[in-house]
Amino acid sequence: GRLLEHEDGAIRAAALRSLTKSRPDEDLLRGHLDDPEPAVRCTALVALIGAGLADEEEGSDTLRRVVHGDCGDTRLALARALRDLPMPRHAWVAAELVAIGEPQLAAEVARSLVAAPHPCHLPLLLDMLRLRDAREEARRALLAIGEAALPELDAALADLGQPVAVRQHLPRTISRFAPDRAAPILLSALCKETNAEVVFKILRGLGRIRT
Repeated sequence: GRLLEHEDGAIRAAALRSLTKSRPDEDLLRGHLDDPEPAVRCTALVALIGAGLADEEEGSDTLRRVVHGDCGDTRLALARALRDLPMPRHAWVAAELVAIGEPQLAAEVARSLVAAPHPCHLPLLLDMLRLRDAREEARRALLAIGEAALPELDAALADLGQPVAVRQHLPRTISRFAPDRAAPILLSALCKETNAEVVFKILRGLGRIRT
């Protein structure tokens, strides 16, 4: 409790998150919605929603004001707090943050999805493979989801309607999974693929597995 008065906003936010997990207190959380530090405000907001202390309309309206507001620091703080939002009900928050098009923001979203993987984020993570600044974290998030991600990756690699900017990064992503699951997917794709760039990436993915 003492740390809620600490001068460092990151420490106040961590203390608030810790207290909420053990004993959610609505008055305490609402009292921190006006904290000068964005990380504390977003921690309080997400904790209220996660603990069921804010109704659906209030929670969604407040989240949208943060996402589409004019404060980039608050959006970054929300991106870091995503891991504590109930999923899949609030999967739209991650998607709308990424759609803003700020590289640092997309990378923070991806880091949160690594910490709290959920299959509801699969379409978003696939699309995020085209973003250089978020690509590696998006791969880690797909791996964190586990076996449930592989059918989606396989289907996306076979889908010629997918942008090449996404498809060219799928073989390396698939190659990160267990070799006995990844290799058959890449070998099958190699027999059908017509795009030279994607073929090259498939061969590199297979070489990585071989190594």
